Amino acid sequence: MGYDSLSREEIINELTELRRKITELELAQLGQYQTEYPDHKRRDTISLSEDKYYQAFLWSPDIITISTLKEGRLIEINQAFINMFGFERHEVIGHLAAELGIWNIPSERKLMMYEIREKGRINNFEARLSTREGTIINTLISADKIEVEGEPHLLCLVKDITEQKALQNELIKLDRLNLVGEMAVSIGHEIRNPMTSVRGFLQMFEDKYNEDKEFLDLMIEELDRANSIITEFLSLAKNKLVELKPRKLNTVINNILPLIEASARTQDKTIKLEMEHTPYLLLDEKEIDQLILNLVYNGLESMPLSGIITIKIYKEEDKVVLAIHDQGCGIKPADLDKLGMPFFTTKQQRIGLGLAVCYGIAKRHNARIDAETSSKGTIIYVRFPIHKEKPVMESEKGTS
Repeated sequence: MGYDSLSREEIINELTELRRKITELELAQLGQYQTEYPDHKRRDTISLSEDKYYQAFLWSPDIITISTLKEGRLIEINQAFINMFGFERHEVIGHLAAELGIWNIPSERKLMMYEIREKGRINNFEARLSTREGTIINTLISADKIEVEGEPHLLCLVKDITEQKALQNELIKLDRLNLVGEMAVSIGHEIRNPMTSVRGFLQMFEDKYNEDKEFLDLMIEELDRANSIITEFLSLAKNKLVELKPRKLNTVINNILPLIEASARTQDKTIKLEMEHTPYLLLDEKEIDQLILNLVYNGLESMPLSGIITIKIYKEEDKVVLAIHDQGCGIKPADLDKLGMPFFTTKQQRIGLGLAVCYGIAKRHNARIDAETSSKGTIIYVRFPIHKEKPVMESEKGTS
């Protein structure tokens, strides 16, 4: 009887019976082998068990290492270690982790070993490790003492949590942005109203107290600066309304380019454009203006005279990327995770809201901000999602 004439239940029953008969045959063959070769029975069982454990060790998705306890000399690694750190096996076995430069912060290893000596083991010890190429990886390390040929060794399990750490930092930034935004909405207008009244009276006094005009102008200038800070606070509002319309980033930049170039010229610096043709995006043009200006002005402030800011626009898979590259001295690695947090700044005379505003704008556009930095400068990437549904085009100012 063919399988095409059987029901689903009958086919399952037939396959189950076939699987049972095959299992019986395999067991019978194994029993005959063990009867004929009894000396091999225990050896084969142990060999099979060892092979399974070794295969599990070798192909575990997490990094596993075995090293001498006293020196920390690596005697065994798995494939995940090779994939992550970029070393060949022969370059690792017999060497110290310190010789390979894996520990980005050597004091972290000292602290880890101290805890192992005190407690006998560690669980989820957080450490920053470095690959052969210098890429920093955030990890959680769990380790326990084992014996190998009667000598104490250390078995380590290393989990890569770089992506989780980045997501955690993003959530922290967004929480702080939301908190500051809520504060701004609550108190911003209450502060602005009396400031506006004071500014008005100071302007009235300028004619009456002409001899003190210099001081009055200074007070007005300080009030205007305080007002601009409040405006930045209000830009962080969590529920700020945005007006998204089909726009091209090329067009947005071309519209504000004269302002950017004028600011660069006053500082004896240059703006360079490298813009590809990219699809329309749903953007709030005023907010994107503010984002671009904040990023460009940050770059200009970080550079010496004759520096160049390069603004790039290009398509990357399902994203349109805005990249702003300055020629400053770069950002300290320890400060990278703090970028975008309200009130964090590396510049004097700044309150640290410019980048925080940029992160808020990016969030409202479902965009992501990333940074690359070195001693030769910093690149800020803003990746905007391309919408699958083609937006209804509207007439735009300027050229794309």
